[in-house]
Amino acid sequence: MLKREIPDEIHDRRATWKMLFYRWRAIHYSIGLFAIITSISVTVIASQPIEELSQKYNIGLGLLSSILSGILTFLSPANNYRAYVQAWRHLDAACLRFQADPDYPLTQLVEAVNKGEEILGKENN
Repeated sequence: MLKREIPDEIHDRRATWKMLFYRWRAIHYSIGLFAIITSISVTVIASQPIEELSQKYNIGLGLLSSILSGILTFLSPANNYRAYVQAWRHLDAACLRFQADPDYPLTQLVEAVNKGEEILGKENN
């Protein structure tokens, strides 16, 4: 059975959404992990006898931890990741069905793109 070709614009959109959900997931976990590490480091250093160098490190780590937490709040990478993965999954399912079912119309594939954009639009508002 021959697979029908997905139009390039839709194929590119699907690939972009997949790449963006991986990117937002990596941003979410990377920043979150560094925020946890820096906040734990502040606690550990604070529990030690204070030396001038330790105090400077503690202030720097505390500031870094706050900045990272602010970035997590402001950018909301977890929400962006979830929106892109939902949009990609919806479009991917439609693409697979389009390729497998000769009766699946191109208009439904275009509607899947529109639904994906709607999912992403809700997250960005």
